[in-house]
Amino acid sequence: MVIMLLLHISDTHLGKRQYNLESRERDVYEVFQSLVDIALNERVDAVIHTGDLFDVSNPPTEAEDVAVKQLARLRDRIPFIAIPGDHDTPKRRGKVFHEVLQDLGLLRSPSLNNPIEVKGVKFYGRKFAPLLGGPSQDALRQELNSVKPSGKSVLMLHQGVKELLPFNYSYQIALSDIPKGFTYVALGHFHTRWQVRREDGSIIAVAGSPDIYREEEIEGYKKYGKGAYLVDLSKDEPTIQKIDLNIRPQDVITVNTQRIEEDIRERSPRPVNGKLPILHLILTGAPMKKDVLMKKIASLEGKVAEKIRIYKDNTDIGRGEVKVIPVVQGSIDELIVKYLTEKEKFTKNDAELVLRMINSDDEQEIERLLEEFTGVKLDNY
Repeated sequence: MVIMLLLHISDTHLGKRQYNLESRERDVYEVFQSLVDIALNERVDAVIHTGDLFDVSNPPTEAEDVAVKQLARLRDRIPFIAIPGDHDTPKRRGKVFHEVLQDLGLLRSPSLNNPIEVKGVKFYGRKFAPLLGGPSQDALRQELNSVKPSGKSVLMLHQGVKELLPFNYSYQIALSDIPKGFTYVALGHFHTRWQVRREDGSIIAVAGSPDIYREEEIEGYKKYGKGAYLVDLSKDEPTIQKIDLNIRPQDVITVNTQRIEEDIRERSPRPVNGKLPILHLILTGAPMKKDVLMKKIASLEGKVAEKIRIYKDNTDIGRGEVKVIPVVQGSIDELIVKYLTEKEKFTKNDAELVLRMINSDDEQEIERLLEEFTGVKLDNY
C-alpha cells in the first residue's frame, strides 16, 4: 500500500510588487514562508509546485534569497518538485532560475520522459509550452498522450485549458487532452481554485495562487479562499483538503463621490493580522475633479487601507448628449487577427502565423514561423 501525502501549491510569484508597494512584495514572501510552514507541520511526503514560482524569469535578488532560504528548510526532509511556468520562463534563450535551485539541491524538476519517484509515486511534469497553434499544438497533445503511467502517479502542468480560459489563442489544451491513468493531475496557471473528479476516480485540480494578484481574483477568493491543497494518495482514489491562508484582504467596493470618505470607511474590510486591505473603487454619483478625488483618497491610505485605487468610474457624465462609443468585443489575440485580416488584408493563416510569432517564447520556433510566413530560409542571410 502506497502512503503518500503531498502539498500542492502554485503561482507564488515571488518578487511580485503589486501596485509597486513594498508591503505587497513582503506579503508574497510571507505567504511563501507560510506554505513551507504548512508542509513541515503536516509532515507531507512531497511538495509540488505547478509553475510561476517567480513573477519574472530574472527575479530580484531578494526573491532569490527568499526562495533559497525557505526551500533550504525542506532540504533532506521533503522533496520540492516543481515545473517552470510562463513567468519563470525567459522570453528568449536563458537560464531558468529553477536550474540554479536544482544545482543547489533545493528543487527537483520532472519531465514526461524522466519522472521523479517518491515513496512509490511517480511525478511527471511538462514545463510551460507557450501559446501554440496548428501542428505544434497537436505535437503537445501527442506528447502528453504518449505517457503511459502505471501505479500511483501525478501529472504536473502549467498550461491554458480551454474549459477554464475559453478565449481563442489563450489556451493550449482542453480537458479531454489530459491523458487518463494518472491518480492526480496538478494544474497551475489559473489563480482561482478549481477541481473535478473524473470517471476513473482521478482528480484534476487547480491549486490557484496563494494570494490575490489581480482584482478579478477577488470573487474567487471569497468563494474558495487562497492557500494550498493537501492531497492524500493513500487510498484507491485521491482526496483533497483545502488549507486556507489569512492573507491581506482585498475588495471591490462601490462609493459615491459626494460621500467618498464615509463610504470607504464604512465599506472597507477589517484588517487581517494587522494588514490593512487593498481597495478597488467603483465610483458613482457626480464627477469630481481628479486632484480633489485623489487628495481625498490619499488621506485614507495608511489609515483605512494600504492602497486605494479607482477600478471603474461610473459617475454621471452630465445632461448633455451622450456619445456612444462602440465596444470592441473579443480577446487581444482575436482583435489582432481581426485587424490583420480586415484592415491589412492578411489571409487568416498568415494572421495566425503572425500571432504565433508574437506569443512564442521560443527563438527557434519564431525563426521557423518567420520562414513559413516569408517563404525564405533565414540561413540565406
